[in-house]
Amino acid sequence: MKKLLRYLWFLGFVFPSLVSFGQGKDEYKAGYILTLSNDSLPGFILLQDHVFNTTQCRFKVSSDGEEQSFSPEEIRGYGSVEGEVFRSGVNSEQKAVFFQYKTRGKYNLLYYRETYFIEAAGVLEELIMSQEKVQIEDRTFAKAREEYKYLLREKMINCLEIDRYLKATEFNLRSLSRLFENYAQCSSTPFVSYEYDLDKMKIRLGLSAGVMGSVFDMIPGNSARYVFTDFGAPLLSVSFVPSFLAEFSFPSLTEKASVRTGVTLYSATNEYYRKREEAGIVDIQDVTVTSARVEIPLYLRYAFSRKGRGPYVIGGLGMNRFIKWETLRVHTVEPGIVTTFSDLEKRNFFVNYLIGAGMDFPLGKRVVLGEVVYGFAPYLLDGSGDPMPTAWFQTVSLSGGVLF
Repeated sequence: MKKLLRYLWFLGFVFPSLVSFGQGKDEYKAGYILTLSNDSLPGFILLQDHVFNTTQCRFKVSSDGEEQSFSPEEIRGYGSVEGEVFRSGVNSEQKAVFFQYKTRGKYNLLYYRETYFIEAAGVLEELIMSQEKVQIEDRTFAKAREEYKYLLREKMINCLEIDRYLKATEFNLRSLSRLFENYAQCSSTPFVSYEYDLDKMKIRLGLSAGVMGSVFDMIPGNSARYVFTDFGAPLLSVSFVPSFLAEFSFPSLTEKASVRTGVTLYSATNEYYRKREEAGIVDIQDVTVTSARVEIPLYLRYAFSRKGRGPYVIGGLGMNRFIKWETLRVHTVEPGIVTTFSDLEKRNFFVNYLIGAGMDFPLGKRVVLGEVVYGFAPYLLDGSGDPMPTAWFQTVSLSGGVLF
């Protein structure tokens, strides 16, 4: 019991402290805004994740001054002295946003939520990779149309090596940035890269809670004492599930995929009861398994939207350790013969398989999520002693939470 309380204290106190620490205070960096009249106003800029930075600009004239918020319609752009630079413009959905400069030179490469733009003389043109359907006999295939390469070749035709460079260019930020750098060297034109953050990992911490339904199913195998489990339903339980979450992503490479981990506390009381009456003899089998375990999941999250939020699927593994395991089997033969056993030997550590789906959406600086996850954990019992049944958990959890 003391060990269980220690884990509950860890989840209830330490993890919220880590979330608070991870979220931290808003950090302003020395920077500037560019007004509509093209004047540069120095001050301090609040920089957060890419979605936040492309939606609004938070600005202070001095570090302890009053915060002002500017939309893309109200200023021409903003930036920090460390090199993060944004300009306002209209995206392909005809919505005013801030585009982030990734390279600057004769031609500039800009980035906005997994869409890429080339800027020449202040004019933005989107770099497009589309799909077309190709039918061969009775089968239909999807073929990539690298339209962006035609536009880039048209702009950079004065470089004799451009065809070779384009052949090796993929439709991602790292590869496009390398192309713009190669072009600048080939054409002997100025070049500045803001790609110092390409490998920067973004971390979000969070909390979630929900309910879990679990099935503890046994197959008696060579265990004569548990042969009765062949004739009834498995052991069922429903319980509350708290979790600490950590999400790792590389938004400059892709916003669709991320890695999720954390710590989850599961507890369950699974009970099996069977009563059988034959020839005047009442035979009752009552099995109860009370358990608690800590799981560290590690799974890949893949979002269907190129913006990285919305519907998603997850899959991976969970590393588990039991912190509580109590079993009791009561065999009653009426009238008056009662035998008790506590002989189910667990494996302290086990790995389970996880798959699921969910939906998340930004809410200010935070991300709200809801998901359903199915887990399967085989071979939970240790057969080192007397002949033991085999057993496994199947779980379905429904939870909601927030990433900070």
